[in-house]
Amino acid sequence: MKDVVQTVQNFIDEINIQIINRCNLKCNFCPRANIDESSLKEIESTGTMSTSMFIDIVDRCISAGIKHFCLTPRMGEVLIDTKLFDKLKYLEEHPAVSTYFFSTNLTYDARTLIEYLNSSRKCTIEVSYYGNKDRFIETTEGNEKFYQIFLENLARISASLQHKSKLTLVQRFEDEEVLPVVKMLISQGIVYNTKETRNFNIGGLLKNNVPTYDTITRNGECPTKLTGCILINGDYNLCYMNDVHNTMTQGNILKTDLKTLRKNAILDGHECCRLCDESW
Repeated sequence: MKDVVQTVQNFIDEINIQIINRCNLKCNFCPRANIDESSLKEIESTGTMSTSMFIDIVDRCISAGIKHFCLTPRMGEVLIDTKLFDKLKYLEEHPAVSTYFFSTNLTYDARTLIEYLNSSRKCTIEVSYYGNKDRFIETTEGNEKFYQIFLENLARISASLQHKSKLTLVQRFEDEEVLPVVKMLISQGIVYNTKETRNFNIGGLLKNNVPTYDTITRNGECPTKLTGCILINGDYNLCYMNDVHNTMTQGNILKTDLKTLRKNAILDGHECCRLCDESW
């Protein structure tokens, strides 16, 4: 019997651009903690997207009608990118860009980031929150130093970020201890998101790590295929969360315009879709 080929019909005016494949942590909900070392080394070797290539890709996306950009990597930390703010500045100053955002683990000195957010009209950030030190270290394979930097950055945000709604803090576990600095941020107006609890985005690979895995159900339409992502080499992929081996790549934006890539995009029973544990 012939396989049924499903064509993706609907897209939105947003896209994800994967600007980096490296991280300083190894969170147990991230794909990097659940793939073999040789694959991880190969992925990390692709490094960081250059600013010139980023600008070229953004321009091509804008020509295709994209207005909203996400820079959250599948398995990386954007603050490692030494040219991050050059990239953000281009998005900020481009009249066709409406909004852009990214997730960060906030374990690097965030003073420059806070200063940037205070001056930005379009940028927002998202940070995962794990509660106390023991849960943070257990979840991220980080250490006490990273946790201390994380807390210091939250305190800096509380004291210095003028528009607290530019930060969304995502509670990842239901039993998290809400620390005083987080209570302060909530009272000041940050977005404290509890709806993403246990939504770990790793294509089924977390089953052995989360006892409540079997209670996670999918509903609605997959948000990643509505958006898609541009990989570091310019490839257009339908899944910016789970497809670490890029099996859902549709072509390259440097060779084919985005509208054509999206028009011809297909879902044909990829393994990461079958295993996906995303709670939409």
